[in-house]
Amino acid sequence: MRTFDLEKLQTGDSVLDSVHKTDSSKIDRFSTIIDNIYEWVWEVDQNGVYTNASEQVFSVLGYQPEEIIGKTPFDFMSASEAERVGKIFGEIASKQVPFSKLLNICLHKDGHEVYTETSGKPFYDEEGLFCGYRGIDFDRTEEVTTNLTLKKTNTSLQERLDKQHQLLLNVTNSISDLLFYKDTDLRYTGCNQAFSNFLGLPIDFIIGKTDYELFDKKHADIFRTNDTIVMQSLQSNSNYEWVTHADGRRLYLLSQKSPLIDTSGQLIGMVGISRDLTTEHKLEEELKKSTLHLIDAQSIAKVGHWEWDIRNDTLFWSDEIYKIFGYTPQEFAATYEIFLQTIHPDDRQQVHDETQYAVEHMSKYDIFHRIVLPDNTEKIVHEIGHAIYDAEGKPERMIGTVQDVTELKSIENELTEQKEAFETIFEYSSDGMLLLQDGRFIACNQAVVKMMRASGKEEFLMMHPSQLSPEFQPDGSSSYQKAEEMMRICLAQGYNHFEWVHSRMDGEEFWSEILLTSLVINNKPTIHVSWRDISERKVLNERLESANTLYKKLVNELDTKVKEQSAHIIKQSRMAQMGELLSMIAHQWRQPLSSIGVISSNVRMTLALADEEEISQKSSDYIHQKMDEIENLLQSLSGTIDDFRTLYKPEKVKKEIILSEPVDRALHIIDVSLKKNQVKVIKSYNTDTCIPVHSNEVMQVMLNLIKNAEDNFIERKTLNPTLTINITQSKESVKAEVCDNGGGIKEEVMEHIFDPYFSTKDKKNGTGLGLYMCKIIIEQQHKGKLEVHNTDNGVCFTVELPISDTTD
Repeated sequence: MRTFDLEKLQTGDSVLDSVHKTDSSKIDRFSTIIDNIYEWVWEVDQNGVYTNASEQVFSVLGYQPEEIIGKTPFDFMSASEAERVGKIFGEIASKQVPFSKLLNICLHKDGHEVYTETSGKPFYDEEGLFCGYRGIDFDRTEEVTTNLTLKKTNTSLQERLDKQHQLLLNVTNSISDLLFYKDTDLRYTGCNQAFSNFLGLPIDFIIGKTDYELFDKKHADIFRTNDTIVMQSLQSNSNYEWVTHADGRRLYLLSQKSPLIDTSGQLIGMVGISRDLTTEHKLEEELKKSTLHLIDAQSIAKVGHWEWDIRNDTLFWSDEIYKIFGYTPQEFAATYEIFLQTIHPDDRQQVHDETQYAVEHMSKYDIFHRIVLPDNTEKIVHEIGHAIYDAEGKPERMIGTVQDVTELKSIENELTEQKEAFETIFEYSSDGMLLLQDGRFIACNQAVVKMMRASGKEEFLMMHPSQLSPEFQPDGSSSYQKAEEMMRICLAQGYNHFEWVHSRMDGEEFWSEILLTSLVINNKPTIHVSWRDISERKVLNERLESANTLYKKLVNELDTKVKEQSAHIIKQSRMAQMGELLSMIAHQWRQPLSSIGVISSNVRMTLALADEEEISQKSSDYIHQKMDEIENLLQSLSGTIDDFRTLYKPEKVKKEIILSEPVDRALHIIDVSLKKNQVKVIKSYNTDTCIPVHSNEVMQVMLNLIKNAEDNFIERKTLNPTLTINITQSKESVKAEVCDNGGGIKEEVMEHIFDPYFSTKDKKNGTGLGLYMCKIIIEQQHKGKLEVHNTDNGVCFTVELPISDTTD
């Protein structure tokens, strides 16, 4: 990557100045063009220093042209932005190619940020030497700010839409009824979990299919016919269907299907909901049979019929009556008196009186009473009868039926208790309870009266829900029309849940949560309404949303500060390491430079002592030999420069290399220093597997670990200092262990070894950032691990890198 000379950036010297001095006519033409262009036109030299700028820079950044001449574009940016743009522009300048639409964030003279879009072309002098760039900056602040605001708004709306979608999904999946959607081609576009379970197929598989792909043709034809009726008539339709469940059961379903209309009134599909009525259907069939049995029993006495001969006092019971009373026909001959003995003592007189009254007044005999069976158990029976009279009006006999209603009475009592319980719950519930028929309130509880601040229930009777609401709801819809729609949805799907704004009798508006449930009372469609005042919850939600907004703002600010601090730490670490590496360079160069000096002296001495004949014969070969030696030493110095020049060169793309490569490069850099301090290096490379890494960054880590070991040897004056480097491979990673025999690390120091600014060295020799930076490079940039542990006589650092790339 191309970098700029800092000294030239400070002085503002440029090749372009010389060009201006030699070609004043070109300068005049260029200035004329600059003065007549609305946007900010500029010129920089080969080091990125402004040499010319149009007056429009004042309208963009608030500076006069003379205030920016001699400075670089990066002087008018934040540190992070200057680093980002500097990398990009450096790459462009190194190739000397034109560029366009480079977006920058500059700092206005008053401190606010200005977004500029930069384009430029390189220019050259008459000899073809690169002189710098000329370009133009467009102020894109308003456009970028608008786009950022729009992006945030879109993100917020999308999040809200996702929440609403998830809520709808949760609600539909909590319904036990089968819910499904189809498009106009009658392909399934969605369903709930109950429908998926019914078919025994995943929801994703069902979507996009037709009934012919999910059911047999017979049922698919029926479904298609019913769906077509709904689509063509745009009316809801209900029908009963026998369908086979995935587990093989035959189910009797009530399906309610309605057209789906979009906001523009166009048909986009249909929605259906099916309820399992198999049990109810069976009960209904059984009830029909029971009713037929009851009719037959009343006509031919199958329930149990009796006949009492009043004149002869004989009583006939059918076999069914004997069963009801717990006797057999052979046990006794039934008489009226014996019949009375089977009646519960507390009911006996009433039965006798009712019988006599019916006979004497020619009325119907209809009574419920208790009987006592031989095992002392009690039953309740229902008796119906009437007397038959002769020509003179005297009673001859009485006929009737007996039905065991013990269980029915028990159910009746239970229903009565449930009715009383419902009425109690309805009346004394803390939530408002109302009943709607034909869109009008027919009943309400005391909670509604209190909630609405009314004088009594009569104020609500026969009122439409919109009469207890403002004219329009918060979404702008008419309260009357929306109330009608909410009731329609409830009657169509059995329930409806939503929020509503009501008006109290004194005019105060308040938010309420509404639950509508469809009922049938006295064979008439009825809606049960539940109100709950949620005004306080609405206020709390608004406060919570405000708190969340503040929290997100604080998190963003904290994240920005953390990033700035991290960048500062990284810069400090690299500056510190550069100081150490400069010392290494001095050690690397000292020996070759001394050798060059010795060779030069020998050559001079040889030339001084040799006569002309020797110079022409022997010394020529000697001089060539020594020049070769000097060239080899110079190549060694050049190689050292390349090693240190690439050490901190950032790599944008990871490369597949073997781990021993950056290890050997690090050893080569510090080789002279290690030999000087008599450090023995033992290498054991047991794998040649290539892994994706940033080679320079990994080399920095290895160099840091090796240099720390060397410093520890020197500080502790370790005898026979030895550095062992082992590279091994596991199933998912490659490990490099850097171990020394320098005595190890104290346990109280070990837990802080990777903390920033923590160092065991004195302030002169350590910044405490080296291992912290190593940790960041290995674990954050490479998703690996950097760990440390003590051995018997020293310490081992383990670098573990994944074989496959786990980063974006």
